[in-house]
Amino acid sequence: MSKGRLGFFVFLAVCGVSLAASAQIALEALALSEVVDPPVDRTLLDPYQEKQAAVLHAAGPADDLALGGNAGESTRAKALGYQRMPIEAAMASVTHELEVGDFAPVAVTPEQRATLDRLAMGNVTPEAILAAGKDPQQLEAGKAAFATTCVACHGPAGAGLVGPNLTDAYALHGFGPVAVYKVISQGVGAKGMPPWNALGEEKLTQLTAYVLSLYGTNVAGKAPQGVDPQGNQAPAE
Repeated sequence: MSKGRLGFFVFLAVCGVSLAASAQIALEALALSEVVDPPVDRTLLDPYQEKQAAVLHAAGPADDLALGGNAGESTRAKALGYQRMPIEAAMASVTHELEVGDFAPVAVTPEQRATLDRLAMGNVTPEAILAAGKDPQQLEAGKAAFATTCVACHGPAGAGLVGPNLTDAYALHGFGPVAVYKVISQGVGAKGMPPWNALGEEKLTQLTAYVLSLYGTNVAGKAPQGVDPQGNQAPAE
């Protein structure tokens, strides 16, 4: 018999209640507790809720109290049939679930990545960039933008300084209007290239068209880096 129940009987005895009457009162109280706080039906819980109950059970009395439970064994986890385990083991189970279970990150396919990159362009379309590349005035505007934003890293002719050579047949971050627009507008933080999205869509379109026009002009300068359109690595220096 628990200390709580023994104390309850002592209290009744002090009040002058007979043992038989005390037992009847205790039985009625027990029946009432089953109605007020019925056992947990684990068929109503999904797997995630069961894992929560397992972690709660491993957390210990103080954590159980903080979460609205009772001191001692967690009645909720106990009702589900979980045994107490070290907190390290419980957290290892949660970590494993986050890494490879239902909550693991979903890999983005190349097609999905291309769609995201396209949506990031806003109102600019690949067709608009290609059209700007055929318009002398647009190309001249792109060249002017290049002179104020890009020459410090890529040189006046795009042959590369700190940044890569933009005139050879290789690239570090992809080919075509979408890839080049993304690099210019979003930057490459790991390489120290800032984003130029503040230029606005019109200037970004013109600048992208101009950078694309440099491809394949093969100006002597920095050695090739990255891969070609077929995925072949640039030759070693």
